[in-house]
Order: sequence, then structure tokens, then C-alpha cells
Amino acid sequence: MADHGDRTEPTAVESLARVLERATGTAVARDDVLDRSGSPSPGARIGTLLDTAGSVVGVVPRVEPSLAQRIRRGAASGFVDGNGAQSSLDVRIVVTGAARETVTGPTGAVVRRALTDDITLYVHDGDSPVGLLLVDDRAVVGAFDDAGLAAVLVSDEPAVRSWVAETCERYLSTAEPLET
Repeated sequence: MADHGDRTEPTAVESLARVLERATGTAVARDDVLDRSGSPSPGARIGTLLDTAGSVVGVVPRVEPSLAQRIRRGAASGFVDGNGAQSSLDVRIVVTGAARETVTGPTGAVVRRALTDDITLYVHDGDSPVGLLLVDDRAVVGAFDDAGLAAVLVSDEPAVRSWVAETCERYLSTAEPLET
């Protein structure tokens, strides 16, 4: 930062941590937030969770193709539960903002056909500053920039999990199911 009072934009990690701190009233350790420069990447970390998930509920402001494919693949093939039995993956996703435009815009029919066979999509007129997923009992909060998923926090913390669950429920309760 220059001495002239110039301000720099906060990093994706800082932005995500600030959103969470305002929403939950609890401090977020910046080291717990993964960004693209780390390993695993934010997308890879979420993908690992999705590979063994039994349910996914979320609010997404942007469609991330690689994660959408992983969710769809998991929904189509199911997962093996703790008893070794094959179970189906329950997926309910609310799309907002740019994601809503992606699924309802001119090429939306192609996107909807690719996603909705095994995923229940809802559209919401609002927007969300972050992406939220409740993957089984884990809360996932992601920040986006122009290049896509920039940072992610995966948390078992009760305050974060509660906020993500309540926010997803609030969006779901006012969203409309997306017809294919």
C-alpha cells in the first residue's frame, strides 16, 4: 500500500473472513481460509467433500462448472454410506445473481438439462455475496472473483454451520423451483 492513502482491495481471504465475522459474530482465523495460491485449491477442497457427501444444500451466486459436474456425478451415482450400502445423494441448490442468469438465460436450457436430472434447482431473485453449501454436517463458504472460486472455508464450528444452515433455509423458503 502506498503512503499516499491509496487503498488496496482486500484479498479474497480477507473478504470472506469479514463476511463470516459479520454474519456469525465470531473471529475467523485467516489461516483456515484456503485461496487459489494454496494446496489444495478451494475447488479441490470442496470436491473432496462432495465425493463422500450424502446431502448438499446450497446457495450459489455463480456456477462453477467443475463443482457442478462433481455434484451431478455424485447425485447420479450416489454414495456409499457408513454401512457400505449405496445411497442416493440429496442435492438442493438455490441459484442467485449470475448463477440465476446462467440457468435462466439464452443458454440456460442446456445448463438445466446438464444439471437437473439429479439436482433440484431453485431460482431466487436476490443475490448472495458468497456461495454457501451445507455438505452433510459441514459448512462451506466460498468467495468469488472474476476468475471464479477464489477462497473457501470449510467449517464444523457451530456458529458458522448454524449461519450457513439458516441462510440456506431462508433462501430456499423464498425461492421458486426451476422447471426443466
